[in-house]
Amino acid sequence: MPGTIRSFIAFDIEDPNVLENITRIQKILAGTGADLK
Repeated sequence: MPGTIRSFIAFDIEDPNVLENITRIQKILAGTGADLK
């Protein structure tokens, strides 16, 4: 699953709105105990 998330972020990384969403996603994942490292 983390690999899928990374692919999604990498795919849309150039979209300014996605840059904000990444922070939101990381907070959500942190809340579920997920680790993006």
